Amino acid sequence: MSRLVRFAVAAALTPLALTAAACGDDPSPLLGVWQVTAHTANPAGCDAEGPAVAEPPFIKFIEGEFFGQEFVERVDCTSATMCDEGGNLFGELYTEDIPNGLRSSIYASSGDSTACVLSGSRADATIVNGVLRIEKRSYASGTLAGVTCEPETAEAMLATLPCVELEVTTGTKVD
Repeated sequence: MSRLVRFAVAAALTPLALTAAACGDDPSPLLGVWQVTAHTANPAGCDAEGPAVAEPPFIKFIEGEFFGQEFVERVDCTSATMCDEGGNLFGELYTEDIPNGLRSSIYASSGDSTACVLSGSRADATIVNGVLRIEKRSYASGTLAGVTCEPETAEAMLATLPCVELEVTTGTKVD
């Protein structure tokens, strides 16, 4: 059986406005380099933070634009001055305003209406009292039948999908 995988990145497919959050006269406070002070990952679920993860030591938020849609992208850095290149449209592209920060959402589907797997992830990057906190949750269904196997279905059903991984990163601003 051939499998078709479809992705929807909220930044590329929905006309979400970052009116004052990412660009223009009032740039996002996320922009710039952050030193990671803690990074954990729990690949077994979302009930609690997992063990410490060593990488990356720094992260950077940069502005980007894709077909007129502005976003803030997170890139990993090996030092305060050496960062990965931006432009990864399947990375964490923050497009949605939330209290104290921005949200990145990605939705995917694989298969067809007889055997479909839906998945998605949400990463919330917030700043409270000068401390950055990124909470990224990943969701996935088992094999489903009788659903429209599209990323839009994953988005609509995200609240009902099991949370399968939690990653938390905290940091302080370098520049």
